[in-house]
Amino acid sequence: MLAAAGISLTAEGLTSHPGGTDSHVFTACHADGRALMVKVARHPRSRYDTTAWAAVTMAAAGIPVPVVVWHNQRICVETRCPGQALAPETTGQDTVTAQPPDAASRSAAITAGQILRRLHTVPAIGFGRLDPAGRSLYGSLHDWLLAPPPDAPPAAGGAGLRELTGTVEAVLRNHLYRLPEGAPQLLHGDCGARHVIACDGKVTGLVDLESVRGGDPLTDVAGWSLNEHPDLTASMFTGYFPQPPEVATSWALTLYRLRIAAALLCLHLRSGEPARARLRAAQIRADLADVADGTPRLVPLVTPTSLIKEPPCPVPSPPQQAGSPQ
Repeated sequence: MLAAAGISLTAEGLTSHPGGTDSHVFTACHADGRALMVKVARHPRSRYDTTAWAAVTMAAAGIPVPVVVWHNQRICVETRCPGQALAPETTGQDTVTAQPPDAASRSAAITAGQILRRLHTVPAIGFGRLDPAGRSLYGSLHDWLLAPPPDAPPAAGGAGLRELTGTVEAVLRNHLYRLPEGAPQLLHGDCGARHVIACDGKVTGLVDLESVRGGDPLTDVAGWSLNEHPDLTASMFTGYFPQPPEVATSWALTLYRLRIAAALLCLHLRSGEPARARLRAAQIRADLADVADGTPRLVPLVTPTSLIKEPPCPVPSPPQQAGSPQ
């Protein structure tokens, strides 16, 4: 199929590369010398059309991203950014790990924060995942925030899961006033160190653009903090925030983390990833407790470094909900 599209590879062909949830990934070298990544969709409905749109849009804004060489609904061929990801791509149910970052990684994370802030100056149309035309389903931040996750709570999660996700929804409704409506900006949508490629401490690309969204820029920042070592998050924040964040920013990050972690909890349970599900449930419980106490955090209390092996049931009982604001 690649040959039919006019893409000639060297004799080495395709080499398997650790992939994500949505794609099988291979490295290759074009006959003209370009290093390539070849992605093959795991599911019938890929988002490679959106990837191509995002790559062009971000490049026009000065964001380092791969060039999409060719794509269809099943395959996406893009240039490979030199270097390695700041964090490894992990697969499977028990691979939630985080090693302390070295000096080069911390430096690259600072640069990643600066690049992310530049990305967030690009206007978007709507809130939530964007289609290949750069438009989203939701017209307001609050509509997106309260929309049910695409992976509804599975029955296997039991009453504890439904109670926990229900508490998150109630808390978000009660605290909408802390998230003023603003114009949506372009977001990476799956922002994390594994999607930042760096070489010798310098960022060479933001990759995996399938999940681009429109929304409040702090949504991207919140998503990063849920998955990374606190030291790496602190470095990214140094690059992202030109001034020390205010309390209102801590509130926004805490509420966005709840929305993201609740959606990920459902996804992990459906995907058979109990270790990650335990992490998300613990993160939700900690952020709910902070909301109840009126003490939101910039960086979550629970990160992958603090994951503790628990009994098989991943869903703890939620804390008592704070009273509704006046």
